[in-house]
Formats: sequence, C-alpha cells, structure tokens
Amino acid sequence: MKKFKFYSFILSVVFIFSPLLSDETRKPINKISCLDKGICHQLFSMDGTIVIEFTNQNKTIPLTVIVEYNDAQNLDLEAGRKDILLISPNEIRSTDFIQISDPNKRWSINYPFRFYQGDITQEMDADYVYRLPFRNKHLLTQGYNGIWTHQGKNALDFDMPEKTPILAAREGVVTDFADHFTIGGNNPSLKAKANFVTILHEDGSSAFYGHLYPKGVQVKIGQIVRKGQQIGLSGNTGYSTNPHLHFQVMKPIIQDQGVDEPTVPTFFQTESSLKDSLVEQNFYWHEDTPLSEIPFIAKDYIKICNDFNDKGEVFNCTSVRQKGNIVVQLYVFKPKIREYEFYVYSQGESAPILKWKIESQKDWSKFYTYTSSSNLNPGKYQLVVRSENLELDPIPFVVKK
Repeated sequence: MKKFKFYSFILSVVFIFSPLLSDETRKPINKISCLDKGICHQLFSMDGTIVIEFTNQNKTIPLTVIVEYNDAQNLDLEAGRKDILLISPNEIRSTDFIQISDPNKRWSINYPFRFYQGDITQEMDADYVYRLPFRNKHLLTQGYNGIWTHQGKNALDFDMPEKTPILAAREGVVTDFADHFTIGGNNPSLKAKANFVTILHEDGSSAFYGHLYPKGVQVKIGQIVRKGQQIGLSGNTGYSTNPHLHFQVMKPIIQDQGVDEPTVPTFFQTESSLKDSLVEQNFYWHEDTPLSEIPFIAKDYIKICNDFNDKGEVFNCTSVRQKGNIVVQLYVFKPKIREYEFYVYSQGESAPILKWKIESQKDWSKFYTYTSSSNLNPGKYQLVVRSENLELDPIPFVVKK
C-alpha cells in the first residue's frame, strides 16, 4: 500500500572565494532549483559563511525539511549535524550558518535533504475521534493486523459497492491523489496502481483512502476539506480482490537513523459509541443512525450453501444438494449471547419442514449453522430466521438432486 513519499536531493558545490567577500554581501552560489511538490532550494554565501535557503511554494501545505551534510571540505561543520526546518505555506526558511574555515581556499559540501508534507516534529493526537468515511452501514472485512494483507499494519478495509460516496474522516488539506488507474485484481504487481486520496491533518498525520473508482476523486491537491465532506467514490482499483475502501492513518516519526512512517490505530464515532475501536467482521453505521433502526442480522450477507471447510469457508452456494447439508452463514450486526431459530418452509406451505436452534456467543459477529437436507425433495424453499421476537423476511433457496 502507498506510503508517504520522501524526496532526497544531493548537491555538491565547489567555489573559490577570491577576494574575500565584504560584510553583508549575500551572493547565490547556485541557481535556485525547484522540485515537483513545491519545494525550492538555493545555496548562498555571506560574510565568510554559507547558508541553504528553502522555499515552500505550496499555498496550504506546510513542509518539514531535514538536511544532512557530508563530504564537507574547508568548512567548520560538526560531525553528524542535521538541520530540521518547518516551513509554512509560502514561507522561506534558511539553515543555520556554516562558517568557511579559510575564505581564500576552495570549499565544498554535499547536502542531501528530505522533505515531508506537514509538521512531522509534533506529537500525534492519539485520542482524536474520526468519523466513519461513509454514510449508512458497511462491513469491516479486515481490521488492524488482518490475516490477509494487513499483517503489521493498522489499516481497515470496508466492504462496499463501487461508486459508494467516500467522506473525509477528519478535516485537513489534500496533499496527493491519483484517479487515472482503471484495473484491479489479486496481483501484487497492482499495488502501486490504486486510485487514492491523501489528506494531511493538523497534527502531522495523514489519512489514506485507497482503491477509489477511476476518475472518482472529487478534490484537488491543496484543497482544504472539512470532516464529513465527500472526497470521492469507492472502487476496486489496484491490488484488490473485491470492491472496498482501504483506510489508514500514517504519522512520520523522526528517529536517529532516519524517519519511520508507521500506520497508527484510530478511534471512530459510530452508531453505538462516541469513541469506538473498530473490530474486524463487524458492521458499523453512520453515527446518526438510531439503534432502533438497526436489524439484528445482515440479510444481504446470508449465504445458504452445501458445506464449509476447516477454514470456515462456505462453498456450493448456488443451490443445496438433496441428501446433503444446509449450511447457513450469518453476519450479526451487534453480537451478543442470543438464541436463533431456523425454519425451512416449502414454497406456499405454512408449516415448517425443518426447524432447529442455536445459541450464539457474545463475540460471534459471523458464524455458521447447519442441518441435514435429507428430508427435502428437489424444489423451491424458504428459510426464516427468528430471534428475540424479531424475524427476517423469508430467504428463498433451491434444492437439487
């Protein structure tokens, strides 16, 4: 998955001072050079010293520049020196002065630098509560450290149809996006080919919204967005096996050996909590949804199949074979200990042909139950699920020989 970009530039300057520059004379050593993310740099000499000047040409995006030095000759430069500059939008900042040891001799310096969007020197607000990046409800198919593609990552995957409106989970400024990719699939070579939006937050963290629809980005770089504002449409581009939204928050951390860029856990306001830690395989609703409007089972996700394997994967779900099993896969919206009743009716009949019960556990957001289909003749049937005086609309299925 896409990470923060950093940009590194190395410049070696050789210059002869002859004669010695007069006091207060400021002279450029090289031409100003600008990179594609709005950062420019130039080297100056003044009164027996040199200084590097950086310009942030962005109108809304602050930058953090980290400058290191090596291969210095004829300069009073302490070993391991590192300058860290926070440059506000449309601002010019300079490094500390570097003294030239002998102004009448050649001097040279290499100054590799990296720059990051935002102020990465400040501490992240770990208690900030995000809003869900969608309206209505969606299933969290993969959570933090998920078993498929999220090992070691604090990332979230929400199952949703293509072209679902995506909302900003937090206010900020758009720093990057891509919307020109058109394909997706289960191929690691597509990792860098997902459409996305990145939004920088005021604490130096950034949110990444991935796998968006082709031409589905609805914001521009430098645009300030509010919390809950629509920023794009979900899709299935890049390394993706099914339509979904990939969401993660990243916060660069300056360390002795460089800058680490970990993904970080976040809290969300949901329909049932002002500060919720999301759990894999659970459904979540927009925060304004009344609990009374939330059904107990996700009917759209019920599968009626013939069997399941030791990994809990159901198969043969187009129809049920006679003299096999009826395997029912359920997603529970709000897991708790409760009893479920299952009734199988022949189409047009009022009395059930089969019925059985199961008691779920408090953490069963997804589970299976099954019974024998040996008493069913080939034909059309309906499954009814009841629990705590609630009943789902009948679900049709077919039994074949």
